[in-house]
Amino acid sequence: MALIVKGYNVSFDMIDGRQIDAPASYGMIHDPTGRQWKSTSLLVAPYEKGEEAEGDRHTRDYFGASHLTRMGDIRLPPKSLADWRSEGDVDWIWYHRQGRKHITPTRSKKHKFNKTSLASLLKGKGRARLYSRNGCYRLELPRNAIVDDRGLVWP
Repeated sequence: MALIVKGYNVSFDMIDGRQIDAPASYGMIHDPTGRQWKSTSLLVAPYEKGEEAEGDRHTRDYFGASHLTRMGDIRLPPKSLADWRSEGDVDWIWYHRQGRKHITPTRSKKHKFNKTSLASLLKGKGRARLYSRNGCYRLELPRNAIVDDRGLVWP
């Protein structure tokens, strides 16, 4: 198992002032290993919820050791960016996080890209660019982006 649905009800505030909302049922999908989908790319797409099961180390790190993972199916779109349409640079991402770790009382999470932080002081600025294809979204992050059990950390 490598693909993890890290949240749902995803919305993007774009640098140009637009707001782009993915369908609420779509998952924010991440592959921390980079085997099935680039690890610095978040996919927002439909997925099939399956049976509950114990997860691997990646799901336990993100959701918490006591959280059961649903094993399901995700039909991956083309990986080549040539098959996607650029929507522009993202200022904020909003989503609802699942699991038992790093959640707020409302489970609502937000992340501002390129805010001043220790990581930005060490790494500089990095671009978060959104792409769309057939109702799905793809958030491309810089090569050295940090996406871990806390969620989106840098840029």
